[in-house]
Amino acid sequence: MSISSLLTPKNVEFSKNDQLIHDYILKYPQRTKLMTIQKLASNTGTSIAAVQRFCLKLSFNGFKVHAIVSDDGYLLDHIVTKASVHDAKETVELITNAHPDNRYLLGDEGYLGKNLHQRLKQMGYTLWTPYRKNMKNAQKHNKHYLMALRRTIESDFSLLSYYNAENNRARSLAGFQERLEVAILAYNMAYCLERFN
Repeated sequence: MSISSLLTPKNVEFSKNDQLIHDYILKYPQRTKLMTIQKLASNTGTSIAAVQRFCLKLSFNGFKVHAIVSDDGYLLDHIVTKASVHDAKETVELITNAHPDNRYLLGDEGYLGKNLHQRLKQMGYTLWTPYRKNMKNAQKHNKHYLMALRRTIESDFSLLSYYNAENNRARSLAGFQERLEVAILAYNMAYCLERFN
């Protein structure tokens, strides 16, 4: 997802300050990546509140990490997007980057949808997602051993919170990315030490 698509949502009118902030970020994307809100406000001649309002107008209320993990819990790849991006939108890119050995993928209910299943099938992968309880044939489809494997992966993945992946408190996108990558590295090192010792 490009910076310009993040900063140019449909049906949003920009104020004069919004336009100043928008134009500055597009003109200096690398420089802006390392800035705090205070510095961005100062460089654009606006206020901290104006930058915060600009973020809210874009429905930008944080970051979301999309990840792919092996069936035994090793984190293969991740992508950081704004919080409002649906998991299914990033799946193909994650698969393309990670090239998982296992051709059978497990997901949660957020990955239900024929388009994604067919796209992954064209790439040679089969995506299994549990059906919602009210869906036809849910009991037959929701195999106990697959649900148990998914729960194991989810609980392994939730260990990232132990390494402060959720409470990042970074003041810039670059800081967020750096702290997240340190948490993932620590998680994967702990995984390797436990697995191979």
